[in-house]
Amino acid sequence: MRAKSIALLAAFAVLLAASSGSAQTIDWCDDGTDAATSGTVYEAYYVQETCIPLCVKKSTNTSYDGNLAIDKVTVESPGVYPTGAVFDYPYDEINFPASGVLKTVAGYSDTDPFKRDYCFTPQHGEECVYTTCFKGADGDSSSSATSVRCYKIEVYNSALEFTGTEEASSDDLSKEVGPNDGFSMATWVYPTCSSAGNQTVMYFGSTRDFSTSLGTDKGLQVRNAIKYSTDSSGESTFFYYDDYVGAVFADNKYCCGKWHYVGISVGADNKAFLFVDGGVAKSQVTGSRNTIKFDVKAFQTASRPDNNLDGDGQGTFKVGHYAGEGFKGIVDEVSVFDRALTSTEMHSNMEKRDLAGSEGLKGYFTMTGAFPIASQAGSSTLTASVGTPAKVKKAIPTMIPCVLGLQHSVGPSDGSCPTDVYGWSMSDGLAPVCSFGGRVIQGTYVDDKTIKCETPGHVSPRYVNVLASNDAGTQFTTSLVGKEVKHLYMESSLYVDGNGGGAEADSVCKDLPTRAVTFGGWFCPKCGPPASS
Repeated sequence: MRAKSIALLAAFAVLLAASSGSAQTIDWCDDGTDAATSGTVYEAYYVQETCIPLCVKKSTNTSYDGNLAIDKVTVESPGVYPTGAVFDYPYDEINFPASGVLKTVAGYSDTDPFKRDYCFTPQHGEECVYTTCFKGADGDSSSSATSVRCYKIEVYNSALEFTGTEEASSDDLSKEVGPNDGFSMATWVYPTCSSAGNQTVMYFGSTRDFSTSLGTDKGLQVRNAIKYSTDSSGESTFFYYDDYVGAVFADNKYCCGKWHYVGISVGADNKAFLFVDGGVAKSQVTGSRNTIKFDVKAFQTASRPDNNLDGDGQGTFKVGHYAGEGFKGIVDEVSVFDRALTSTEMHSNMEKRDLAGSEGLKGYFTMTGAFPIASQAGSSTLTASVGTPAKVKKAIPTMIPCVLGLQHSVGPSDGSCPTDVYGWSMSDGLAPVCSFGGRVIQGTYVDDKTIKCETPGHVSPRYVNVLASNDAGTQFTTSLVGKEVKHLYMESSLYVDGNGGGAEADSVCKDLPTRAVTFGGWFCPKCGPPASS
């Protein structure tokens, strides 16, 4: 009986120790895989899931039900931050993306240790940068919690960069386009400023070089091509080329060092057009005379991609290269349709972030992932067939930039204050703009984190939200990023401390001897100096 009592007392002592806050402290798991190190930076890409592993423990006894949790840390739910933690721009404020969630880890019990993954799949409007913070909580003790761990998530767009010698190709995309039907293709393209000559952005071709029974294939290696040409004076433009009709040039000139949207559409009736930067006239700011150049250049051609119907596999699709005419610049979002698009449809596609699910879309390369790059439509892939084009992180105009800060957060109510607007996913397109409280004004691209804008005026002092857009204000958003930036309009005033200085307007006195005089103003006697920022 005595032995049994001792055993019961020992069991009670273990239970008491397990429930005691002093005996069971909560901490992060640190085996190197279950819980990520605080401060880790994660790269994320559009519609690609990225996960941060999180794990807390209360006991080395894994059978103990620790009643644990992992909570988000926000301004409303603070915690103890790591010693020396500094959140520099653009991480200077905790913000969680709207679509981020804490997920249960498959095959892991919810006891002790307690494991969750914070997973984020960037959606349109969420392509920003984030500081996400978490702490472990003990349901048995409100005073027991872990330190705070913070992580950084940077959302990028991926594109292919060519230097004139590399080539990416697809040997199976030609099979998706019927020879008797119409077809279309388009892409975002960023030509670097280089020497004069022709450059090949992309083309459907064929390795045939012999006569068929129809006598139509001999020498038709280039079936349908989009090219960029720079003349000896430095002026550049896009043109279409095939071995039937030769070259068809756009009417306007299109500068290097900017993003352009260029495409072609060929109908079953051979009616075609070259499309550059829009299907209708468009102003950068509504009411402005600063319009964006565009082309819908009509022509006719009987040329079609080699469909490989005879199984010889000689039809090809290539990006960035043709012998002696390699492209120098960046290419992204290549799309191919097995039907002719109207100029209105192509203009609509130009303003969309995602074309997946579009009618007739047979090839769609967003340049995300390693080679071979899988198409987001159909079954084709894009391989590095000559050299290897570099993968670069570069925002494109269809991305919505998020504003994270301002060079001047306070400005005069009459406006005209040049201000750098800081953020993420700002694109070197043709029409960057800023919005101050709904007033849209023209911007100037500085880099992928900065647009320079001049503040518009306002009728009275007030706070306004500041937003940015890469495409003439077609798309603004702020709700999905979890952060707002405000500009404060203030009346201008002069502060003097009585020790000299001030302001003078001596020339006013020249007219006073011959005129009556009335003067006045708003004054604030003994008001303190402005607070330093």
